[in-house]
Amino acid sequence: MDAANNHLPGYPSLTQGAAELIVEFGVDSLKEMYVPKMLSGTWGGTMCLTEPQAGSSLSDITTKATPTEDGFYKISGQKIFISGGDNQFTENIVHLVLARIDGAPKGTKGISLFVVPKNRPKPDGSLEYNDVMTVADFQKMGQRGYCTTHLGFGDSDYMNFPMGPAPDAPEVKLHFMHCDNPRHHTVALYESPIPPSGLIHTMVEVNNVDEVGHGLDRAMQNNVHISSSLGRHSNDMMVSFYMQTPSGFDLEFGYDGWQVDWETFTKQESKIPSFWGHAFSPPES
Repeated sequence: MDAANNHLPGYPSLTQGAAELIVEFGVDSLKEMYVPKMLSGTWGGTMCLTEPQAGSSLSDITTKATPTEDGFYKISGQKIFISGGDNQFTENIVHLVLARIDGAPKGTKGISLFVVPKNRPKPDGSLEYNDVMTVADFQKMGQRGYCTTHLGFGDSDYMNFPMGPAPDAPEVKLHFMHCDNPRHHTVALYESPIPPSGLIHTMVEVNNVDEVGHGLDRAMQNNVHISSSLGRHSNDMMVSFYMQTPSGFDLEFGYDGWQVDWETFTKQESKIPSFWGHAFSPPES
């Protein structure tokens, strides 16, 4: 099979390796939950080691595992070059993630291995989203048929809403992700069946609402296209407006973004993009 298609065997091989690790070192509940479906091919499996800032240097990984009162850990961080990290032919992917528990010693002695499914099994057997996001797909030379991904763990929240009032209006999905600071989110991934694509907007946060107003006045006085009126977002509470840049993407200019305490934060789902305002107008060509 390798000679005919060296991409395909990678998926079952990685899944088998991940399942064997769980069998060898996992507790009985993990074995019962994951191993049968992995070995049957219903679910896939990966090994997540490499990070953007550390490469494959285990002593330098920063992905964090925070214990909860419910007996599981919240994983936050990024992994890159993850072979078989996503696909469309298994209903779930079980990632084995190397991470550092809060307070663990530096170096390799402080690293633990966690079972992190893409979709979390519920008591009734159904699956729910588990804050595992495919951020990018690396195109490896000679392995175009094999998915090698950049994965993000630990969304701030996500947003689903229709693009317009019509009953059959397409749905927009956004996933918001954060860094290790109080800012609600640092990057958002936009999923929509219609354009735009690529870089949609970037954001500048200023010191007070008067600076936002002065910025809006100045943009209008210089005939800059206002892509969105003043408004307040429903997820990060930012009061802002959007203007089109010469490069075509938008610049969000705002104030009063939510500063989050990640120890007590609970992930949210928003059904509307803004509490008020933010009336968007098509960008100028």
